[in-house]
Amino acid sequence: MDMMKLRGAIQPYAWGDSSYIPSLLGRRDTGRPQAELWMGAHPNGMNTLLETAEPLDSYIAEHARQILGEKHLGRYGTRFPFLLKVLSIETPLSLQVHPDALRAEQGFSREQTSQKEPCTYADPYQKDEVLYALDEVTALAGFRDIEESLSLLSEILDGSTDVLNSCEDLEQLFTTLLHLDTEERRLFLEKLQHYVEKDNQVVESPFLSAKQIAHRLLELYPEDIMSYAPFLLRLVHLRPGEALQVQPGMLHAYISGHAVEVMSSSDNVLRGGLTGKHVDIHELLEVLTYAPFDAKKVRQEAVSETSTRLAVHSSEFSLMVTTSGHSAFTDRIYVEIVCVLEGEGTFTYNERELRVQQGDIILIPASISSYELDLQGRIVSATVGDGADA
Repeated sequence: MDMMKLRGAIQPYAWGDSSYIPSLLGRRDTGRPQAELWMGAHPNGMNTLLETAEPLDSYIAEHARQILGEKHLGRYGTRFPFLLKVLSIETPLSLQVHPDALRAEQGFSREQTSQKEPCTYADPYQKDEVLYALDEVTALAGFRDIEESLSLLSEILDGSTDVLNSCEDLEQLFTTLLHLDTEERRLFLEKLQHYVEKDNQVVESPFLSAKQIAHRLLELYPEDIMSYAPFLLRLVHLRPGEALQVQPGMLHAYISGHAVEVMSSSDNVLRGGLTGKHVDIHELLEVLTYAPFDAKKVRQEAVSETSTRLAVHSSEFSLMVTTSGHSAFTDRIYVEIVCVLEGEGTFTYNERELRVQQGDIILIPASISSYELDLQGRIVSATVGDGADA
């Protein structure tokens, strides 16, 4: 079986910019948002074979053993457990959390039975994800310590914190803010507006401060109390090549920048605000975990002179980054999806060659046990993880 090129699926979400993904793919900027490029077999963003336009899931069904391999079939059947994306973030994403496997299965089944509209669960799968920065990325991820958040809120509210005085932990603090009455909410937002406009000095930096993020959120969502999120959650700055893991239950919002994301093949997003989309506060509070986050970056391990693997313990996905030079990959047993981020190169396998360039997406079947790559540029490749199955 040959390697084959795929056509990815572009998601035109409103928070995306219009130029980054078209530039990656060598296409014209239409001026319309191009937020995410999906590479994989999720039904909400099914890839197709570039030459024939056949949907990837149909092609896999016809050639499952060759493409996926016996071990994949034994673990996941014909389902792709991972999804590779490129994200192009112009305005902040919603404040959100993703479910673990049990919560996703239960929630999806419950909604299918009740035919609830609008749905909170898109599928019965957990959503774990890793964000790999292509340029400077700003994110909010995981809670700060309770003392730190209360100190920041006291400064913003200028001592008007009576409603928060009884908050003993992060759960109480977060739920109290979400359930402020109309007058309290108005006062809190007025205080925040005054705070972000006061002493607003411009600092030359590729990253945004908590105050700058709150200012931007208030411009977009002036009546949303979750504009306070930058003072509740850790501020995470990723430099190019750094990565952040967001596990199920972790509250987060990506704010700006361009990145590759590898994740469980799920579209389950439980939103808590900062969006015009469906918000389900009750379910979000059921899924949320409140343990403070230390904001550590994902460790990366060199596997050769040209390749680095993100050290993520996941049964569903793995991500490797390969840069210029000659590389050899042997003893392969899983299907792989590759995206050429920059430059060009040649894959050599089974006495065949496949030339690739920036923007190409390549499916490498498990039946190709080894291949070599001569590259001038950079690629990312996603495959099934080697962590313990859930």
